[in-house]
Amino acid sequence: MKEYREQILEDGCKGYTVLVYQSTETSALLDGRMLYGVSVEKQHNGRLSEREETGPISDNMCTISNLLSILARNLVTPISLCCIVDELLSYFS
Repeated sequence: MKEYREQILEDGCKGYTVLVYQSTETSALLDGRMLYGVSVEKQHNGRLSEREETGPISDNMCTISNLLSILARNLVTPISLCCIVDELLSYFS
């Protein structure tokens, strides 16, 4: 998988990023689709102090945008990201 990043939220939500994965494999499951994950970064005095990311978790950008809005609105930190994403994804299914 090839990864590149795209910031999609406004200035008030810095640190919440969509991770976009393009399949470089010829797997029938992925079929060349874009897959998305999320990343949360915490900065202290302008320097990166913590960072966590999920792997690819959805092929639906709308789901990821909604997920990021919830994470940003609730100030989810890198430490709690994966547990919270697991729980939230059950509501989007």
